[in-house]
Amino acid sequence: MILVAPPSGGTLSFDKTKPVGLTNPLLQYNDSMRTVASILILTLNNPAIQKELGIVEGGPVKLTVDDGRSNAALMGITTAGPFVHVAVEAPGEAVVSDTITRAEKRIRAELLNQQKILGAPQGTYVALNHVTTLAPKAVWTNTIIAALGALGLGLSLGLGLAHLVVSRRAEPEAQEEPAPAPRERDNSARKANGRVLVFAGGKEKASANGKSDVEHTMPIPVVKPDDSEKSD
Repeated sequence: MILVAPPSGGTLSFDKTKPVGLTNPLLQYNDSMRTVASILILTLNNPAIQKELGIVEGGPVKLTVDDGRSNAALMGITTAGPFVHVAVEAPGEAVVSDTITRAEKRIRAELLNQQKILGAPQGTYVALNHVTTLAPKAVWTNTIIAALGALGLGLSLGLGLAHLVVSRRAEPEAQEEPAPAPRERDNSARKANGRVLVFAGGKEKASANGKSDVEHTMPIPVVKPDDSEKSD
């Protein structure tokens, strides 16, 4: 919204037969108009006024009233004139529209009240014209991002734990296989060509790939005369 001076400016003639000259209101901007805009901005930023509009600190609805510097797209444009910029952040478009309507109505009431208090002639009242309304847009606040992040982390941990439990249930329990029993060496006597062969323990060295010697046991046959042949 922008403040607009009356066509006759800020002066009203006492002689109705000699009215003051009329000018284009859009050509009458000066620092005094910006002063009026600053008064309205300060008034609407009063916590008591915002509370009357249903806006409390820490609540879901946030009202910003300034000269446009809070909007990067308007910065450098609105600050050059007597603009009143109203922005609302709320959890729904309906709440945004309703809050902006009530805030604009309150700004107009404050402007009228200020001029009445000062005793300004009604013909010199400054008006407040609506310039434009920007369409609402979704804003991802830090609170929403943090909540979504926590939700995603919780789901990831839950799925991970569930996968771990299922995997462990699906794994067969490892059963230890009994170690093979060592083969007993048969040292019993055997007959061969009328003689008894008795296998005694012996050792020999064998090299693997020519690098290391491995000592292992192999049977060595010992020939003994057969007692049964003597008896014959």
